[in-house]
Amino acid sequence: MHKPVGPLPPCDLVLKGGITSGVVYPRAISRLAKNYQIKGVGGTSAGAIAAAFAAAAEYRRRRSGTFDGFEEVERLVADLATKVDGQTRLEGLLQPQKGTRLPFGFLKFLLSAGRVRKMVVFSLVPLFSLWVAVCSGVWLFEASFDAPPDFFDKMEFAATYIIGLLLVGAMVKNFVAGLLREFCHQNYGLCRGFDPTNRNWASPQLTEWIHDGLQRTAGLPAGEPLTFAHLEATEDFLTSQHSPVRGKSLSLSERIRLRLVTTCLTHSRPYTLPFREDRFYFDPAEFRLLFPESVVRWMMENGRAERGEITPKEGRPFQVYPLPEHGHLPVVVAVRMSLSMPIILSAVNLYCQDRVHPDNPLEKTIFTDGGIVSNFPIHFFDEFVPKYPTFGLNLIFARRDLSQMQHLLRELKTQVFEKSLREVSPVLADMASCLLEHWDRRPGLGGFLEGIYDTARGWKDTTQLRLPGYRDRIQDIYLDPRREGGVHLSMSPAEIEALAQKGEDAIEQLLAKFSSPDGRPSASWKNHVWTRYRITMFLLSQKLQMLKDVFSEQEFQELLMSAGHESVGFHFGEDVPNCTDWKGDWCDSGHPPTEEAHRRGLHQANQATAQLVRFLKDWDSSIFRQSNLPNPLPTMRMAKEV
Repeated sequence: MHKPVGPLPPCDLVLKGGITSGVVYPRAISRLAKNYQIKGVGGTSAGAIAAAFAAAAEYRRRRSGTFDGFEEVERLVADLATKVDGQTRLEGLLQPQKGTRLPFGFLKFLLSAGRVRKMVVFSLVPLFSLWVAVCSGVWLFEASFDAPPDFFDKMEFAATYIIGLLLVGAMVKNFVAGLLREFCHQNYGLCRGFDPTNRNWASPQLTEWIHDGLQRTAGLPAGEPLTFAHLEATEDFLTSQHSPVRGKSLSLSERIRLRLVTTCLTHSRPYTLPFREDRFYFDPAEFRLLFPESVVRWMMENGRAERGEITPKEGRPFQVYPLPEHGHLPVVVAVRMSLSMPIILSAVNLYCQDRVHPDNPLEKTIFTDGGIVSNFPIHFFDEFVPKYPTFGLNLIFARRDLSQMQHLLRELKTQVFEKSLREVSPVLADMASCLLEHWDRRPGLGGFLEGIYDTARGWKDTTQLRLPGYRDRIQDIYLDPRREGGVHLSMSPAEIEALAQKGEDAIEQLLAKFSSPDGRPSASWKNHVWTRYRITMFLLSQKLQMLKDVFSEQEFQELLMSAGHESVGFHFGEDVPNCTDWKGDWCDSGHPPTEEAHRRGLHQANQATAQLVRFLKDWDSSIFRQSNLPNPLPTMRMAKEV
């Protein structure tokens, strides 16, 4: 059914990772798109899949003026709930390779088993060990204390028994070692997410399902992978024969921003996809084990011209190809790099040069799940004072031991947001959001260890979620940890349907809070902008006061006057606002600034700094540092862009 696009207000959307919890997103995205135009969308892991589908659907809407793409997204729920060969499509997306079928099957059993079944399984090992020890002790005792002539016969039997145990232990050891070798060979994952030798087309594997779904949602042929250039409508794409808006000049506000998070274990840091730097290479042979042939072939044909060569310690050298430049990276590649769940899905290898040792050859770098460092990148698309909202969907596993106070606070939040008080007192709604803090009460040693892992990887996101200007635009979706989302690969069609409905209900609550019936900005949105204004001006007044003190010091003024071309780096020179040649963390225009250009720039810098100091002396910012500020207050600091 075709639905024309109306003059919808813009919004951004950020989605949290959660493995199978991603089922919650399709209907939520479709429902949001009926009221808003999605300008930016970001996510991690399973949230990256949903974010990519949302961007593809929005791309199709802007190209064709129809709602068809979002209807394709909505149909994903029914597709995942479809039974194929006795299991849902969702469960069939993860298919292990031949060497890891046994441990993957055991893992699925543990993930789907109830608490009692898990206790029985984990108790078998110590019980078996105890039985072996008791039997061995009995035989040795009888062999040692029985009288001749049976003594030597029983010693012979005991020796045979012990030798048999050792042989069984050796077999088990070799079996486990073989599994570990296969696990490492598959780049530390039980599944690759794609197997080119698989011909079971009735049940596509994960990467294949994502690729086909993105192409269908975006309305593109299989041989032309959806890229970031399609979404962002880069200048070279606008002039290409593939562009649906060929020859048209699109402003930045008309382009779709898709941002995903991945983790580079080799560099011990996260990366935002698409890469800003053109420094990475890929091995086509490795990528053919992860992606459909059409995607790999397109990357080989559309990447940069230069190639690299890898000389392994053992074996023959092989060629690697540069990743396509920034915008031309296929979206499915970025999604797979963000979605590399440790142990379950294999990591993705790229190659680059060590900047500390530039003479060294290209080396392998390992990329895994973005959720390791930022499972809910709510900072995406954030502005000091936003022009339109950035919504976030936060997945929370609601434990059975939630306190009565939490229940009362949740009810308060519902009443404030959804009833008449919402329009009367938006400040009260913001306070309710702040007070409703999620407590994780997982008991026992397992809960303790899970808590360490979750806190270590998510404390930054969790802390930011409580800040004013963030918490009021985030909708919590509570999941049942016993049967919904997470690692529950074997959810029934009914459970998949119920989970998807929770996503749609969450968007309905967001729309009720931020959209007035007459289409004007709601009280919640006005309060949101006012809150961000109060915070921004308070932080600016703090930092600018500090700058005024520093810039007014005689020592700093002398430093600025003596910053000659030969004495400092990062010289003033020509303006290159759209630089594409990034050398590490700085831009290289290819034209080093001259001493004369630096001297002119230094003169202008001195004048501009003096103007700022004069302005700050006359600026009375005391009004912004008064009491009644939103709480807790954030800090304004420098941080490297991810």
